[in-house]
Amino acid sequence: MNPDDFSLSDMHFFQEMSSLYAAVVRSAQEPIKLTSFYNPHYQVHYHPKRHKKKEMKYYELAIMKERIRHSQHDLQKHYQYHQAFSNLVQLMDQALSTGKRDEAVVHAQALCTNVHEYMKEVVVPHLYTSTPSFLHPVSIHREHEFFPSKTISSYVTFNPKRTIIGACDHLKKIQKTTLTDFNNADELIPFLSIRTEDKSHKSLEATLQETYSVLEQIGFHLNGKVNI
Repeated sequence: MNPDDFSLSDMHFFQEMSSLYAAVVRSAQEPIKLTSFYNPHYQVHYHPKRHKKKEMKYYELAIMKERIRHSQHDLQKHYQYHQAFSNLVQLMDQALSTGKRDEAVVHAQALCTNVHEYMKEVVVPHLYTSTPSFLHPVSIHREHEFFPSKTISSYVTFNPKRTIIGACDHLKKIQKTTLTDFNNADELIPFLSIRTEDKSHKSLEATLQETYSVLEQIGFHLNGKVNI
């Protein structure tokens, strides 16, 4: 099937699910995202080997250690949920590659439900108990383009205002409308993946492993031990 010929309901499905995927990839980075030491309006990713200036390295390392000490449980749940997101995305893509709409929808519904539960169980309590908080509602706004074909392009966007209500409303819309319309269509599924990352955008699995590799270098371990 020529990707340029697929229906609007399919186009909407791939754009919405690609946007949600891009949003959870960004969410997977949050434990190591920091406000710049020199520019409070700019965020950087902490990495022990990246910084040459000692004052920045010590400042950021102190923040990371504080996160690990006081948010150990939140970090463990963050990892578990994002690993589940990654597994569901892989299952969804497998179903899409074999033309199984109903199976793809089952996994997409599960992904939406899991993202909602993550925000309810982890993000909301974290926002009220951690000062400053570093885990936020799943969100992305026009960070990179979505290219389902050579002639069609758009932007990935999910919950652009970065609010709990906005994320929940967007998830409900996907579950009630986007997935229903996609499941009811009878055309052949275009051979596409919702994972639109290219060489400049890492996969969710790679991003998650990189995040927790950095945390482990500081002293965090998923088995519950903290060595800082």
